[in-house]
Order: sequence, then C-alpha cells, then structure tokens
Amino acid sequence: MVIERDVAVSGGRTVRAYDTGGGDPGELTVVWHHGSPHTGALLPPLLSAASEHGIRLVSYARPSYGGSTPLPGRDVASAADDVTQVAVALGVGRFAVMGASGGGPHALACAALLADRVTAVVCLAGLAPFSQDDDWFAGMRSNGALRVAAAGREVRARFAETAESDPETFIDADWAALAGPWSSMGDDVGRAAEAGDDGLIDDDVAFVTPWGFDLTDIGAPVLVVHGGRGPDGAFRARRLVGPRHPARGALVPARGVLPAGRGGRAARGGPRGGRLPRVRGAARLRAALRALTTHRAAVAAWPWGARCQQEDGLLDGQAHTTAEGGPSPPELNAATL
Repeated sequence: MVIERDVAVSGGRTVRAYDTGGGDPGELTVVWHHGSPHTGALLPPLLSAASEHGIRLVSYARPSYGGSTPLPGRDVASAADDVTQVAVALGVGRFAVMGASGGGPHALACAALLADRVTAVVCLAGLAPFSQDDDWFAGMRSNGALRVAAAGREVRARFAETAESDPETFIDADWAALAGPWSSMGDDVGRAAEAGDDGLIDDDVAFVTPWGFDLTDIGAPVLVVHGGRGPDGAFRARRLVGPRHPARGALVPARGVLPAGRGGRAARGGPRGGRLPRVRGAARLRAALRALTTHRAAVAAWPWGARCQQEDGLLDGQAHTTAEGGPSPPELNAATL
C-alpha cells in the first residue's frame, strides 16, 4: 500500500509525498527522485523492485509537479531542504537516494548537502552540472529546450508553447518497454503534462544554472548508471564522472534504456522527445537496488574516477566497469540479478 499525503515545507508551501510505509526499523529507506516530467507517484516497477529487496520507498513531487506548490527560481540544491522536511514528517532518519533522468541531479544534491542523512546515491541517466563549454550539449538528440533555458525562464516558457516531439530520441527497446512493463511511466508523463509545463520548465532552468552545490562535496558512495545504446548516454555519463566531476562509485553502461519521458502539450498520455529521457529497465533497477542493500559494502569500496566504456554488457553477462583502482563489481553481473 502506498500512502499519499501533502507535507508542509518552507515558505508556506506543500509537496505531495508518497510512502510505502515502514515496518522493520532496520530496513533501508530509499527516496526516489522522479524524472522530468513526472508526477512523483511511485510506479509499479519501482514498487515491485523495492518490495523484492525489502526497501521502504519514499517519493515526492518537486515544486509545480503533481500537486506540489511552485517554488519560483528554485535551483537543484533546493531539493535537499524539501527532502529533509519530507523525511522528518514521515519519521525517516537516514536513507539512500535514487534519481532518474531529471531526478538524478536532485538526488546528487541531497547526497552533497545532507551528509548526515544520505547513506548512498544512485544516479540513473542523469545530467552533469552545466558548463559554458559548447560540448556540454554535444551528444544530445534534442537540446533545444536546454539551450533556450540558458537564456532564462521566460524564453524557455515561450519555447514550450511550440515544442514538438522527437521520437528518434528513443531506440526500439525503449518503446517496447513503454508498451510493456513500463507502460505506467508513459501514463504518468501524460498526467504531468496535463497539469502544465511549469515543473519541466523550472527543472530545465535549474539544470543550466548553478546547481548550488559541488559534486566533490558528496561523501556517500555513488553509483552512476547509463545506457550505452541511446543517442547520448555514453557521452553524458563521461561528463558526469569525468576528471572535473568524478563520481565515487561505478559506472555501468547498461545495454538498453527506457524513456522517462519529456512531456509537454504534445505528450498527452505518452512521452515526448527530449535530451535525456531515460531510466533503466526493471533488471537495471533491481541491480541498483541490490547494490544499495546486499552489496552496500562493495558500493562503498568503489573509488573516485569511474570511467565510461562504450561496450554494452549489463544484460549479456558482463558489467563493463572501469573504476580506477577497483575491479568490475560482480554483484552487478546479470547472473546475480
């Protein structure tokens, strides 16, 4: 059963929160950070994976999504304050964080700013902090929304009025997943789109302005997961864990990807194109959750400086991970899922 409630946060706002509820005091709690755009609701594949691993799963809708109050001018770091207040309201002490697509940076923010609470972080198909280097946009199939967001919210809002989808952002495996086990994701994108573009616009502006924290402030173990077959996954993964922004953890270029959706008026029940609209399929999610539970010690041991390999492999029996000073972790091999 999922408990849904509105939680009072700073500035007289509320955020919509979701909680599978706590039972065992020693169980792991994971705070899920949804993609862009989503409602924050906990989707069936997430719930089944969490149940399989005995995890209490908590989520919340970022401002302007899913019934949460807007927060004008929010940055990525603002997620940490909202998550703190959600955790207090739900009686959660320490927890891991996991974010997909647009939720990835917000999960990293919590890891950097809530060191006393966050035990580990998983970033699925996330973004690297924005830089003025032209190659920050390189490898993106659809980068128009982010390019105009760099010019300010008003320009990004005008862009949303005429934005169209780019179906070639996704590969066939993505669409197959949306038609099957992850169909609830497309439905959730549609619900988020029906509520308007404000949440997505604010996300995009936050991504291309200073995030409000530094990745090097993260002390908890970090697992970065990216697909290698999509149009921009491998490049974006290198940007997130490269020499300027190293990740303490492992980089696993998964074989396939799944659209988290970049909704808008064109979506209406299905995902629209976008720069990084992906989260791992069920097997990848199980692998990430396994790393947070039965193999937490191994995750903590992975060093700084993971590097991206182009090979596909998580589902064909190999985890192509090149963490400097450490081997590929066997617990992420498909044989152990």
